[in-house]
Amino acid sequence: MQYDHLTWVFQSNNINGKDRSALKQAAIQLGCKTEELGIVPFSHESIEPPPLIEGCCVVYGSGGLLKLANREGWKPAGWDGSKFDTSEVLANFGCLALNGNGKEVLLSNTAVEAAANEWEQIFVRPVSESKEFPGTVYSLHELQERVEKLRSSNYFESQNNLMLIAPFKKLGREWRAFVVDHKLISISQYAESGVLKRSVDVPDIASEFVHKAIQMYAPAPCFVIDIAEELNIDSTILCVVEFNSINSSGLYDCDAGKIVSAVSDYILN
Repeated sequence: MQYDHLTWVFQSNNINGKDRSALKQAAIQLGCKTEELGIVPFSHESIEPPPLIEGCCVVYGSGGLLKLANREGWKPAGWDGSKFDTSEVLANFGCLALNGNGKEVLLSNTAVEAAANEWEQIFVRPVSESKEFPGTVYSLHELQERVEKLRSSNYFESQNNLMLIAPFKKLGREWRAFVVDHKLISISQYAESGVLKRSVDVPDIASEFVHKAIQMYAPAPCFVIDIAEELNIDSTILCVVEFNSINSSGLYDCDAGKIVSAVSDYILN
């Protein structure tokens, strides 16, 4: 495998430096070329001139870096887009989706819809994987206040994003898995009971559920899937939380070397 025909480009600013360093070191050890590039926050413009890339390329950083890479013609650069959206999770997994009983509504209508469903604790997140807002749990009163604040600032005149809203669910353990070419490459626990808790000790049932999920739906050749335990009064079930771009997802305790090797081999084959 001629790994020097592949360049990994890493964003040098506004990302997790530990993850970047681990991935970059893995790429160097494999024999790939590496570059670093700063991105202007909330844009797809570079701080310095983009490097000249010869051969194949993959990037790691913000969505802005991937947009710049696509504009520069770097290939394949990475994978994102509408196939990662929450609507695809709901359509393909139904009751196996964490928010399978959720509703997609415009941001301006979230509080009204939540009140109509008599939800007191509401999870709200963008349908798009771009995550212009982080997923957040609100009380009905807090959500009403937030919507009115955005309305008074005329936010909805320029943006009125489609959101997923759902009644709050109690979660147990949560895991992140990196998938390349329909194969589970590395998996790590990242939270428990809503609190950050990393662990490489992953039960077989979690890995088996990931294998089941990626046979049902894969948004791209390379991607990240988050799964979780949903804790009900009389049962605990596993469910799909969301898909994320492999080009911008945090590693937690996933194996950087395995990820870089799998992605590189997929691109060069």
